[in-house]
Parts: sequence; C-alpha cells; structure tokens
Amino acid sequence: MTFYCHLCGLCCTKMDIVLDTKGKPPQVQKMIMEFPYRFDVNGVCENLDENNTCKVYEERPDICNIEKFKERAFPDIDEETFFELETNVCKLLMKESGKYTEEDIEDIYATQE
Repeated sequence: MTFYCHLCGLCCTKMDIVLDTKGKPPQVQKMIMEFPYRFDVNGVCENLDENNTCKVYEERPDICNIEKFKERAFPDIDEETFFELETNVCKLLMKESGKYTEEDIEDIYATQE
C-alpha cells in the first residue's frame, strides 16, 4: 500500500501548524525539532517551488516523508489505518484552503481507488 499524494502542496504551506509541537507526542516533537528549513510568515516552506514540488524531495526530512514519518512516529498503527488518517488530514487542508470544493475533493480521491 502507498499513500496517495495529489501534489497540492498544502501541507508545505502550513508549516507553522505542522511544526507546532503543542499537544504532539514526543516522537513527533523530536522530528519537528530536526526540521532544518525555514518557512515564511504565511507558513510556506522555503523548499516549495512554484510547481508545488519540493526542491529537496530526495533528501527531505522524515516529517515530510509520509512513510518515514509513520515508521518513526507511529510504528504500532497499521499502514492502512495511518494512511487513511493522513488522507483525512489532507482533505481537511484542501477544504480549509478554499481552493477546492467538496466535489473537487471527492473527485480527486475517487480516482485513487
């Protein structure tokens, strides 16, 4: 099983939220502290380019790599459940961004199946 990423880049535009340690488990806080890059006042990572791709994708931090993030932070959760939870986070980001309608989101994830 693999995680379906539709390359919207929204997770990379909310780094201020992603990297907030409040209420997060210690193993996640550790990965947050390891994040070596900056983000602007709007929360956009300095490595997100104009095509919504990561300039350091091959060397991206573990917190930005869904498989490594799961392995380090939530090794006891089965992969299918974890990916489903993360997909729900993506859908929420899409909805809150105002860039996608409910129908858009349904269509995007319908093609995943």
